[in-house]
Amino acid sequence: MPDPILSLRDIEKSFDVRSGHRLRSGADTRQRVLKGVSFDLAAGCCLALVGESGSGKSTLARIIAGLIRPDRGDVVFDGHRHSDRRDRQARLRLHKTIQLIQQDTRGALDPRMRVGDQICEAMAIHRIGTRAWRRTRCAGLMARVGLDPSLAVRHPGSLSGGQRQRVLVARAMSLAPRLLVCDEPTSALDVENKGMFLDLIQTLQREGGLTVVLVTHDLRVAVRLADRIAVLHQGSIVESGATLPVLRHSTDPRTRALTAHLRSGFPSSDPVPASLGQAS
Repeated sequence: MPDPILSLRDIEKSFDVRSGHRLRSGADTRQRVLKGVSFDLAAGCCLALVGESGSGKSTLARIIAGLIRPDRGDVVFDGHRHSDRRDRQARLRLHKTIQLIQQDTRGALDPRMRVGDQICEAMAIHRIGTRAWRRTRCAGLMARVGLDPSLAVRHPGSLSGGQRQRVLVARAMSLAPRLLVCDEPTSALDVENKGMFLDLIQTLQREGGLTVVLVTHDLRVAVRLADRIAVLHQGSIVESGATLPVLRHSTDPRTRALTAHLRSGFPSSDPVPASLGQAS
């Protein structure tokens, strides 16, 4: 495997789940969400993080994106540790090179701001170009993700779910990141918009050598996009490797349960290829 651009070592994370009863009883109020998670990812590859609800996928994605800090362990991206963010410049560098696309398009976009302003905002924060240059780049980014640039003056509430998802991609790509973290990006999209979104991410990867970490509960999306897969269960990686070999020849009962659900529970009209249907 080539030298990794992203390395995680022994990531641990707990959250306070205290209740009134636990406070009175003095019981432990910390719940471990991630337990010693480690992996490497090469530049230009896509890793799918899969698992049942509550397995720690989204928490891990936010740690990779630098939005929350682990209790223990190291995240190293392009030679820089997340824990090295001691000054504003280090934080800005991190958030410029790693961008997150969230699941909730309504919550991720400010309903009071025009979408063009939101795409330009990150560039303004990082002092990239002049205002006129940023407007021109905004139009180019919107066209690149399949949006009419005239929609820049619209507010998010007047756009469809698929259009809002593309605005999030354009906003993320405005900083030319090297790593894109996608947290359940297709879960709220219909079949047509899901297929277009997956095509868009594949194009961005092919054209720009983008590295992607994809959180998904849909293994067909993982088969479509991901070179590698990591299956999480109760905060630990129970199986990982090249996507199709892991899913076709898994010996772990948690992974086999996920693939059984995949083969039996989805319509044939979905745009994701049925290559996993050969799994044993």
